[in-house]
Amino acid sequence: MVLVSLSVACYSLLYILTYLILQRLKVEVETLPKSTIRKRVASSPIGLNIKSIVHYPEIEKNNFTIFMFASPSCASCHGELEDYLSNRPGIPFVCLVENSIPTLTTEFINIYQDLFPIIPVSYEDMRKLNIHTNPSFIIINSQGKIERVVYIAEGIRTWYRDLIHLSNENKAYSV
Repeated sequence: MVLVSLSVACYSLLYILTYLILQRLKVEVETLPKSTIRKRVASSPIGLNIKSIVHYPEIEKNNFTIFMFASPSCASCHGELEDYLSNRPGIPFVCLVENSIPTLTTEFINIYQDLFPIIPVSYEDMRKLNIHTNPSFIIINSQGKIERVVYIAEGIRTWYRDLIHLSNENKAYSV
């Protein structure tokens, strides 16, 4: 019985101390100066026409093409690219590599040039397309308009599985 009473007393004391510390921290946070930095909200690239900014060779007429924006010095870009290549869907693929460091861009091209088309792009062109994160996979339709943006290779595979599933459902309903 004494042990239970002691446990309740300790718990109550711990609760009161935690509450008082949190109240003090709340007052301290409220007295901090307000930030003068305003974060600019990035607009979505969905609906933009990539053909108006990036010049790329005509790819076979297909419903969709996957473009990947990558930086040659980005470990995540290389990792996601390798992940994508390990299990890529049957959709044309083009890599747009940011070319602000020419030697790294050349190395990147030399490593991957036999696997898929690579087009060097400027940082400014990426910004015109509202691409602010590397790696970024974009799905464009046959008119060159961006339909979707994902940031990991698994997102492309999930989108493709959903597309195939939807296509199969539509075929079943049309019969």
